[in-house]
Order: sequence, then structure tokens, then C-alpha cells
Amino acid sequence: MVTEFEELLKAQEEQLSAGSVVKGSVVKITDSNVYVDIGYKIEGVIKRYEVGDVEIGQEIEAVIVKLRGLENPILSTKPLKSSKGFSIAKKALEEKTPIEVTVESKGRPGFFVQLEDIKALMPFGEAPRHVNIGDKIKVLVTKATYENGKPMVNVSYKEYENIERHQKQLEFINSLEVGSTIEGKVIKVDPEKGVTVLLKEGVRGFVPHYEIPKGTNVKENDTIEVRVIKKAKKGDFLILSLKKPKKNIWETLELKEGDKTEGKVSFYRKGKGLFVELQEGVTALVPEESMKNIGNKLLKSGTKLKLVVTRIDKDKKQIDVNIVPSEENPAADFIKSNPPNTVVKGKVKTVHPNIAFIELGPNVEGIVKKQDMSWLKNARSEELLTPGEEKEFMVLGLDGKKVKLGLKQLTQNPWSVIPERYKPGQQVELTVKEVRPFGTFLGLPEGIDGLLPISEIPKNTNLEPGQKITVKVLEVNPKEEKITFSMIQETKKQQKEQGEQKEFIKVNDSSSGFKLGDILKNKLK
Repeated sequence: MVTEFEELLKAQEEQLSAGSVVKGSVVKITDSNVYVDIGYKIEGVIKRYEVGDVEIGQEIEAVIVKLRGLENPILSTKPLKSSKGFSIAKKALEEKTPIEVTVESKGRPGFFVQLEDIKALMPFGEAPRHVNIGDKIKVLVTKATYENGKPMVNVSYKEYENIERHQKQLEFINSLEVGSTIEGKVIKVDPEKGVTVLLKEGVRGFVPHYEIPKGTNVKENDTIEVRVIKKAKKGDFLILSLKKPKKNIWETLELKEGDKTEGKVSFYRKGKGLFVELQEGVTALVPEESMKNIGNKLLKSGTKLKLVVTRIDKDKKQIDVNIVPSEENPAADFIKSNPPNTVVKGKVKTVHPNIAFIELGPNVEGIVKKQDMSWLKNARSEELLTPGEEKEFMVLGLDGKKVKLGLKQLTQNPWSVIPERYKPGQQVELTVKEVRPFGTFLGLPEGIDGLLPISEIPKNTNLEPGQKITVKVLEVNPKEEKITFSMIQETKKQQKEQGEQKEFIKVNDSSSGFKLGDILKNKLK
């Protein structure tokens, strides 16, 4: 059976050792000694001359100099008084505050650092990655005892670094509020759970899968913008979101009475007025009585209007507006001084397949539609007009707020002369322009194209662009602007002529035994 005395003895051995610093209160004073209660029902003995005048109950800090089994351990205050460095280390250990030391030398167990009047050990595993002799660094004290009457102090840079890092992380997290937007780097993607993000100061955050918008593709090492939606209880972890917050548009709306703005027509409600969308989520009303200036004409949905705010109530989310009368049309003024059929000069701004935009003057823009560019149906706009060039155009009229122009109207319509120059049955020599599966386009001198259908091309005939061929006019249709040719009939005629030439040669050949007169007689029979 373990006695109380044995338990105390065991506790004494575990907690007390030579060199340990202890605190206790004075319980007895004699002429030569002072007895101090250091716990575990143990009284340590200090020479009275070391402590001077003391009183019962006064607290004393001392170092265990010697343990004497069941006898009172011998204490001393000299080590604590004589070492300033140890006192600083002891206090730093108790309060867990960093201290600055100087790296003095390197030994087997680690680096030795100078702390006031003592040397402390910084094991290799607790030192910075890169450190040089003479460097001053901050550390935390991990041990401060006396062993064999000498101070033994251990320090750690990594402990200090960990605490500093953690402190910076807490400061960073505390600087954020729910709703704050920050950037982070994706370090892990779990398709089922979510995305882990590394933020500033090494703080980690997590984006749950339900906070990732559908269709968002996030990969490792991506830099993404996230929003804080919750702080973890531990304080060193954040719950994040990739979804954009829903804003209260009416709180941020900067419109006030008298402001001019723009909107799109949404719908008309009889007796109420015209509803106009100013921006997504904000609709204004043009009251019925304010629509007199547009003659109560119901405008088409999507029509853009210039408006002026007449009343606004953000609390009730109501805005009344009036339609601003449209400004004068500069294009209309241009038409007044340049009526239709007038030739004007303009600068080509942009060219598209079906339309071109022309600068005619300050705030005046003209348009040339494809059908007004060339008499040729297959003509390409980019081949007729070049951005930046100045060119003459004919005014055709007004097209909304733009001047309608024509280019082909400056030249004669070739179809006005084609019927006179080309008659069915007429033979002409033309140049092949383009070979297509359904036929071949032939270029006429008048600048238009005629068609040689595939059915009118003899078999095994190969045609190439640039080749000149003789064809016969089959049909001329000015209304549909079509002219058709044929090679077959012309080829038959050529074959007939070639046959007659061969027969003529044969007749005049003395070796044949026939004469021209014989052939003529045979034909007259």
C-alpha cells in the first residue's frame, strides 16, 4: 500500500530537481536560515544572509541548489540575482513573449546565441533556414533552468515564426468582414465537396459546391475572386463563395429629380401609362397624362427613349419620368441642302458584307446598302469600297437618322443596253470568269456576267478562268437581268464546217480519182 509520504516523495522527484526555479512563501525564520514552503508539503532552506530581512508570508523566488532525499532541499537566490540574461529568459518563458538574441557560434547540437550575460542554445531544428553568425533574430524561450548551478536556456526561432504567422493570420482574418471580396489561389478541387483556396498570410478558405455558380470551371492554380460568407469558430478558417451578392439596386441608385437618363420601352397599360426599363431591376413610369407630347402613340417594346426624372421615391421603389422631345435630325437637315439625285462626297468609315457607313460631315452619317453598291448581283462590297477612301455617292433619300446613298446610280445600268447589243443566235467571244458545278459565268464587256449552263457545254470540255471561248446567245431577259449562252450549237456548226473542209481537200487530191465537178454532180442528183 502506497503511503501519503511515498506519494509526496514521488511527486517531489517528478516536479523538483536541482536547478529548478521555485517560488514559495516564508514559513519560518531562524538566526541562520529562512524556511520557504515550495509545495508538496516541502520546505526549502535558504541562508538568511542571502535574503536579508524578510517576513513570514513573504514570497521568495529561488533555485534548488541541492536535493537531500527526505531532508529539506537547499535553495539559493544567488543564481537569479547574478544572471540578468537568465532573468530575462525566465520572464520571457513565463509570459511567452519574444526576445532578441545574437547568433554567436555554431556547435554540434545547434547554434549558440548570446542573451545578455549568458549563452542559449537554438537547436538546428528550431533555427531559420538561412542564418549567419552575427545575425540578430527574434526567438521564443522554450527552456530556462539551472543545472549544476549553471543557467540552461533553450530558444526557438520556429516557435516565434509560428506564433508570428498565426498572429498575422488572425489580424488578416479580423480585417475581413462577411461580404468582403478577396483574391485567392486554388490549391484543391473536389467535384463533390468544393474548392480549397489559399489566401493572404497562408490563411485557407473553402468554397462549398453549392456556392459555385453552374457552369463555372475552376482548376488548381487558378487565381479567383471570392467573397467571405462565414468565419469558422476557430477563427483561422473562412467559408467563401464564388457567387456574386444580390445587390439592392434601389439603395445604390444615384438618380434624382431633374436628372436626364435613358430607358427602353417595356409595355403600355391603359389608364396608367408607359412602363420603361431604366436598368435591370429598375422600371419607371411615363404617366398617361404625360404622353400627350407623343400623341398617346404606343411605342414598340424595346424602343430606346431619352427621359427626364420628375419624381422618385426609393422607399416605395417608384420613379416617374417624362419623355424628352427628340433632337433635330442632322441627316434631315443634310437632305434639305442635298436633295435626292444630288452627288456628294463622303469618307468611307466601315464596310460590311451588306452595308457600308459613310461620313458626310459633323454628326451626319450615310449608309450604302448592298443593292445600291453595284449593278452586278455577285459584286462584293469590300471590293467596291475601302475604309478611309473618299468617294462620290448619289443621295437617294433619308433612312431614319442616316442619309441613304447609292454608288451604282452614278453609272449607267448595263441592262439598259444589253438587249440592243446581244440578240438570240448571235455569236460572241467572251472570257471565262468562274466555273461552278451548275455552269460557267462569262464576263461581258459591259461589266455584267452571263451564264453558260452545264447542259450547254459539250461533254469532256474543260473550261478555266481567263480562257476565251466562242458562244452563241440563247436568251436575253432584262427584267430578271439574265443572259444565257450555249457552246453546243456553235460546236456543231464548227464540226460541219470542218467536215466540208475535209471533203474539199479530198476532192482536190489528184490521187483520189475524184474531181470537184464529180462531187457537184452527185450533190445535184
